[in-house]
Amino acid sequence: MAEFCLQCFNELNGSDYTASEVWLEDDFCEGCGEWKPCVFELRPKPLLWRLIGYARRLLPFVLVLLLVGCSTQIAEPKYEHTPYSSVLSQEACFLCGGQGQYWGEDNVGIINLNSFEYVRLEINRYDGAMLIEEPAGYMQSGGLTGDDCYVHCMTSPDRGYAHVQITGTQKPIDATAIQGQLCQSCLDAVNDACIWGAPSEYGVVNFADKTIRPLVKETTWFTFGNYGIECDTKDNGDIDLLVVYCPPRYE
Repeated sequence: MAEFCLQCFNELNGSDYTASEVWLEDDFCEGCGEWKPCVFELRPKPLLWRLIGYARRLLPFVLVLLLVGCSTQIAEPKYEHTPYSSVLSQEACFLCGGQGQYWGEDNVGIINLNSFEYVRLEINRYDGAMLIEEPAGYMQSGGLTGDDCYVHCMTSPDRGYAHVQITGTQKPIDATAIQGQLCQSCLDAVNDACIWGAPSEYGVVNFADKTIRPLVKETTWFTFGNYGIECDTKDNGDIDLLVVYCPPRYE
């Protein structure tokens, strides 16, 4: 094993060890060629000094993170909610009063928030109130037609998903129309889902728990009951949806 005096050892390794940090034994130094105390082993540093050393090495990274954190601002929602106000009772509400079909089914549908027309995505098939638990052997096509907009749906019950395309010119939500269909509690729930942007004319209705989730351009993925929904809004306003039945795997 090569032996070096403390001075040669530091020069060779680019270090600055002191005599108190190493074990020294008299030997022939292979650096300067003299007989003198040579480095035999490094002394373990006391715990406090090791912690200080770690802190010194981490300090630049901590400073960088702090600078990045200080320069990063949390994005504030830009959309200001429309102050919907309803005088409808829960009994007269489209959702609470159960005025639609398919309530209680573990399915979702696409709903127009102005006309409240909707199309069911029959991923889970029912015979009355009874769930049909056998292969369907087909894909199902459906849709909605608006004034200047069209909704086309392709549903695969056997695979548990649906693909939805919404094309054409959508209108803003008509406050009078939606206030005439939903009670105040349901209107507030609709607004709560529009944190990051203005809602589309269309939304997703959950027949199992009687709720509506408007489609928002800035929200590209969300879970809704037992469903996961991917939302891709094009530059021209068209919307592609992938609706997947994905209930919790473990209860």
